[in-house]
Amino acid sequence: MRIESAFIADHAEVNPATRTLDVRSGFQSSIRMPKLPFRHVLALALVIQVASDDYGRAFTLGIDVNRVDELPVMLHQDFSFEIPRGMHAADEVSHHYPFAFSLPVDFYDVGLHSVIVGDEDSDVAHVPVIVQMVTLDEH
Repeated sequence: MRIESAFIADHAEVNPATRTLDVRSGFQSSIRMPKLPFRHVLALALVIQVASDDYGRAFTLGIDVNRVDELPVMLHQDFSFEIPRGMHAADEVSHHYPFAFSLPVDFYDVGLHSVIVGDEDSDVAHVPVIVQMVTLDEH
């Protein structure tokens, strides 16, 4: 298993009928806050590439959100899943599966933050995001 793509959006969800990502305002690099502290719901979209021998195996990914220059993790969330064996499991080809997460994060400071997705062994995706304050002139 490897993460093919990871990005932040205004809204992301997996369409259950088509198993595709429905995304609004994807690949954001910054978030504007009217005040601090401020709770903001980040939408994290992932596309995971799964090899044929990964079907039926349990995976756990940890998602951390933190400020790049500070050690404490602002938010940690574990996500466990299994790609069920099915029609693609025996065709010896890798396939892509989308996932979407809503992460309510309390932001306390402006600056560069990072959403880090990792498994038991290592970090597998880093998504940088800059938190900015909106001034009255920008409304």
